[in-house]
Parts: sequence; C-alpha cells; structure tokens
Amino acid sequence: MSIHFNNRAPLWVSPENNSYMTDSTPIFVFEFPEGFSVGGYYFHFNLQLDKTTDFDSGDLVDYDTNDSVEGWEYYNGSEWLPYPEGGLNDSGDLEQVRLAIPSALPVGIWYRRVKVYK
Repeated sequence: MSIHFNNRAPLWVSPENNSYMTDSTPIFVFEFPEGFSVGGYYFHFNLQLDKTTDFDSGDLVDYDTNDSVEGWEYYNGSEWLPYPEGGLNDSGDLEQVRLAIPSALPVGIWYRRVKVYK
C-alpha cells in the first residue's frame, strides 16, 4: 500500500524566514499547497528545531503529533481546533496547522523543518 503526497511539503506561514523574534515561545504555522492529499489516510506532523542546518546537534528539539498533541491545532476554515490524537485526514477541511511550543527556546539562531507522514 502506498501514499501519494503530491511531492508538496507544507508551506511556512509564520514565523517568516530570517525573522528576528523577541518571543522565546513562537507559534509555528504552516499551510498546505493546493492539491495536497494523502489518499484519505490519517497523518501526523513532525516539527524539528535546531541550531544547525543539519539538524544533528545536541540542541535538536523534536515535536511530533504521534508522540504528543500538546500545543498542536488545525484550522478547518472557520476555527482552530485541537489536533486529534489519532491524526488528521485530508477530508477537505484542513487549511493550516500550528504548534505553540510548550517550552521556551534559548536565545540564538534556530532552523526549522516540518514533515508530514502516515
């Protein structure tokens, strides 16, 4: 059984690339490109933050909806709702996902990446 992700990654909404922030607990928001589909399967997100672009340092912070949905929400076109523990599907009512990180990030330059998976 295979999943077709249309080769489209989520698109960052905020914080913007190369932005300077004074808030050590930013809210990360991303949206889906037109045509995003995982064939009706339930899916999860993995957001990683690190001080290196290789994402292999001791500072790596990993947030995954399969491990915990704390701070995760999705926007269905009219309101933000808690991310369901079993994952989301692409039933057509998914526009954006966000994560309010639960712990403050130390001061410094941080890199981010997000992936979606079944």
